[in-house]
Amino acid sequence: GHTRGDIRRCVGMLHLRQNIARIFRCSQRGLTLVEILIALGVASIGVIGAYGLTLAIEKYHRGSLVTADMYHQSKMAIERLFRDISETSNTTVTIKTTAVKTVVIKDKEVIVRDDAISFASARGENGDFMLETHGSFGLSRPSWQKAIAYYTFQYYNDQKKEDVHAIFRKEIAKTDWSTNYDPTLVIPDPGGPPDPDAELIAENVDYMYFGPPYPDPETDPEITPQDYMLEVSLSFKQAQKNVKAGVVPEIRLSTGVIMMNRDRG
Repeated sequence: GHTRGDIRRCVGMLHLRQNIARIFRCSQRGLTLVEILIALGVASIGVIGAYGLTLAIEKYHRGSLVTADMYHQSKMAIERLFRDISETSNTTVTIKTTAVKTVVIKDKEVIVRDDAISFASARGENGDFMLETHGSFGLSRPSWQKAIAYYTFQYYNDQKKEDVHAIFRKEIAKTDWSTNYDPTLVIPDPGGPPDPDAELIAENVDYMYFGPPYPDPETDPEITPQDYMLEVSLSFKQAQKNVKAGVVPEIRLSTGVIMMNRDRG
């Protein structure tokens, strides 16, 4: 005969077979429309949340890259200006205002200039700083080899498919410094292409001016023999459509440059 243990095992196996059969019948029945809609709704919420998070990360990443690139360009531009201007004499500097604009700085409207500048340089073709003997004591002084001009110019960038406002630098051969060089002579015609012989220094510049901060825009700045220091101010601003983020990056840099004081000739 069968023991009680055998009977319990048989009863357990019967229950297991019944449960398996019930599960199989449910799987054959499939999901109802309500269950499918609920599942789709839960999945959609997850997808929308993940997509929103991805967009937020992408915007932050794009804004960080744009800001970093603009900071690098602005830093390189002001360092280049500082190095060139510090090697010239204040008597060779000519500044011309090319535009006057109103900008918002710290929630206040401020009128600023967009300037072009030119000055003498004693750097030869090989980059050496050229000197000449002057006076009965045989003192050395810079031997001017060329003029350097910095200016801003707006042009259409074919690659970016948009207008770009940029800083350019151009060297002009000039050894006769009985008169200074007019920097506006090298600025291309508005609406045309940039000068192929000019060096692109930085893009996305808002304005560039020289002299004291926020001077009277009605008068062109003048350099006198008493002005040994020139203030250089640059402002950069990225277009909103290129950032695709909530905050438009802006960078403003300013520094004072000490110049030499010697005759033009």
